[in-house]
Amino acid sequence: ICAKDRIDSVETLVFKYEDLSYQLRLPSKDDLVHRVSPFQSIFLSSKHLLVSTVNTLSCIFKGKLLWVIPFPSGIVEFIEDKDQSIWFCMGKSKGLRKYESVNDIYNNQYELFLKDNFVTNFLSDSKGNYWITTHENGIFYAANTKLLNYYSPFGLSNTAVNSLAILNDSTLYTGQEGGT
Repeated sequence: ICAKDRIDSVETLVFKYEDLSYQLRLPSKDDLVHRVSPFQSIFLSSKHLLVSTVNTLSCIFKGKLLWVIPFPSGIVEFIEDKDQSIWFCMGKSKGLRKYESVNDIYNNQYELFLKDNFVTNFLSDSKGNYWITTHENGIFYAANTKLLNYYSPFGLSNTAVNSLAILNDSTLYTGQEGGT
């Protein structure tokens, strides 16, 4: 992978995977203001490689480009869970999307959670529970079908939570705006 150094204008990223090579648009300053990462990728257990840039989502399988689709919503993070569902943490207050397969991604068929939230991170603990961080509403916890929200009254100094790490069954670490 190689790219030009400047990020203050539209540049091109050349992406190479095995024998495949193609160009992707790098973000503009406006894209970066919205805190959407310019480039995300995940290698799935199905051996598909998903690559996201500011306005597109691409799927590669066995060295061949299967598809490129417009995807202007801004993916902050990809996660594949133990059931092989694919979760997209969406920027620009587009929530959390759950796709059952790569075909569902291509066909835009997903289940939406936390609509109108800027989802910054998602992870599963050792018991299979889900922890979801947001930029505006703190941490959400999901065990089975119940969803709990942890925010200021629960001890968070800031509801803009960017990251989460689980140390053990009783200790969580959060990364919050302002370094708290």
